[in-house]
Order: sequence, then structure tokens, then C-alpha cells
Amino acid sequence: MRKKGKVLNFSLKEVYEEIGYKFKTPSLLIQALKDSSCTNNKFIDKDDASTAYYATKNNKTLAFYGDLSIYGAIGKIIGENTYTFNKDHIEEYTFLCSLKELTNKKVSLSKNETFKEMVRENDFYSRYVIKGEALNKSKKSEADSFEAVMGAVAIDSNWNYQEIIKVFKKLMPFYKEKVFTERDYYNYLSGIEKETCLERISELVNNKTIRRPIVNELSFEDNLFCFQYEILGIGKATGLGKSKKEAKRDACNNLIKEYLNKNKQDYKV
Repeated sequence: MRKKGKVLNFSLKEVYEEIGYKFKTPSLLIQALKDSSCTNNKFIDKDDASTAYYATKNNKTLAFYGDLSIYGAIGKIIGENTYTFNKDHIEEYTFLCSLKELTNKKVSLSKNETFKEMVRENDFYSRYVIKGEALNKSKKSEADSFEAVMGAVAIDSNWNYQEIIKVFKKLMPFYKEKVFTERDYYNYLSGIEKETCLERISELVNNKTIRRPIVNELSFEDNLFCFQYEILGIGKATGLGKSKKEAKRDACNNLIKEYLNKNKQDYKV
């Protein structure tokens, strides 16, 4: 018998496969996927017209729980990858990152821009988030959808961090490569603006004194600026941007990326 309600344009099974977790209470997942513009409260799975799921509120509350679960997941993941213990003498430990690096990792992985990039990268927002007629155009709504799914997983799994971390890694595209285990991943994620290229390169070579970069402005079309960065003994790279600052930062990031690719084996954490 067909139930009354809004028929979803996706099946819950699709979402389960996407996030790597099957919900015991599917209505939690539907609530997590409801944009604040959506007012419907009865939803029918595309593959099962005989069941109606109730989700009377949008995803804001679940996004709050998602924040809590994400911080716990990030803490466990960063902790497992950034210190070691001596197997013979457990009291002997080694931190593999500086406090500055650890802070950058935490901030980069927990900010809305990172979550927004995630849902755009794999088209999660446009495929699965349930939107209403008065579409919420807030940029944060994309990040909310990710946080809410994480909150729904936390509640449905009774805060099982093995499940929470599994979903977090499954959804974050940065984990599909080995980015997290390489020292350059926080540069890739956060695009640090307060540090100069020289400071960032200096940190990568263990604060060894290096020559100041040679910066050359190159001509380019389409109203874009183009700069080349070169540091003797390190390498050189070019960058593009709509402003000079943006082009220089892009050149700096490309120089760091090229350097790390050439010396990848030396920068594991």
C-alpha cells in the first residue's frame, strides 16, 4: 500500500552506500538531509513506497551534534597519526608534529569551508539534500548537511566512534588519497594566509636558512595575474589569480607542492 508523503528522488540505500553506514532509524538520516527551506514532514523512500518516514524538523539540531562528533573523530585521527610510543618503554613517546602543525590540522579539518568543499567535491549536497521551494542560499547550509549527517550517525550508533570515524573518512575526499598522512596536507586544506611563502618553506626544511624567493611577474591573458616563485635549492613554480596577492599565494602553494612531491618520503607523519 502506498503511503502519503513526499517521494525522495534518491533511495536510502544509495546514501547508506555513499556514507558507509546503514541507519537503524532512517528518519534520523532524512532529518539530517532536510535543508532549512524544507517544511515537509513525511517522506517515502524511492525504492519502498509502502513506508513513510517522519522528519518533523530540519537539520540544524543534528548539525550541532555533528560538531561534537566531528571534534571527537578529528582528535582520535590526529592523535593516532602524530605521536608514537616506544614499544619497550611505554613512557618514552615522540611527537611527530609541532604544536603549530597540530593546531593547523585541527582548524583545517573542522571549519565550514572544509565541509562545504567536501559536499561540493562529490556533489553530495545536490544529490541528497532535501530542499524546499524557498531554497536556503546560505553557504553554511552545505556545511550543515555534512555536520547533520555526522550527528545522525553519532546518535544512531549510540556514539560509536568506530562508526563515526568510518563515515568521516568515507565522506572526506582528502582521505581517498594519502593526503592526511603527508605533512603537506594542512597546507592543502587551510591555505594559510598569515604566513609568507618563505616561512612555510623554512618550516618544511626544519627552519634551515634559505635564500629569499625570487618573484617574477609574467604576462597572462583573461584578466589574470601570473607570478613565478623561485627559491634556489628548493625549486620554482608559477601561480595564477584574479589579484596579485592571489597569484603569489597560488605560486607559493605550487612551489611547496612540487617540493613535497620530490621529497615525499621525508614528509610522512
